[in-house]
Amino acid sequence: MAAGQVALEISIPKSQLATDVTEDTFACPTDLLCIADDCKAQDEGKDIAERQTLCKTEVNYGCKCRKVNYPHHTLVKHGYTGAQNEWLQQLIKLADLPEFQTECRGGKQHASDSKTKFKEKVNAACKENPELEETWTFSDSVEGFTWGLSWEKKDGDCLFDCQTIFPTFEDASNRIYDDGLEKNGVIHTDCGSAIYVAYQLGQ
Repeated sequence: MAAGQVALEISIPKSQLATDVTEDTFACPTDLLCIADDCKAQDEGKDIAERQTLCKTEVNYGCKCRKVNYPHHTLVKHGYTGAQNEWLQQLIKLADLPEFQTECRGGKQHASDSKTKFKEKVNAACKENPELEETWTFSDSVEGFTWGLSWEKKDGDCLFDCQTIFPTFEDASNRIYDDGLEKNGVIHTDCGSAIYVAYQLGQ
């Protein structure tokens, strides 16, 4: 054969010819696991991306395989799950809360830092009476103001506590301002009524 010519025929000994070759010989196996020894597309215990799920071994090279998804573990500090469960319970509780409607009247009284002062009285009252299981009254006089917060209990259990309902007065528009507040207000619910009075002495 002259230089540069391509061989048109190649002789192969008959003994080296495979006689048991079928169509299945060239087909990829089904249900190949990527971590299997005859695939090795995925290391055991490690995740891989979807585009990497092709076997790398000679026998099944390029065949698509099914990757194995391993669980992920995260170490958390002691008490974390308890705090998370408490937070979830608070969310459930908030979802069940009714929409409070405030009724305030009596006219605005001018006073500096009214919201701050009202919040202080709410905190003090709710510290003494955190739950709303029975009727109670809180009163205080300071810096020329007489304060009164009370809860009038009705039948049935409340789904909220003192620190949930009384701060609603602060959030209500045109009720408690930075420079003053209405003389009194009330929130009626199915299980009771939250009431506040704030009178400036001498007016």
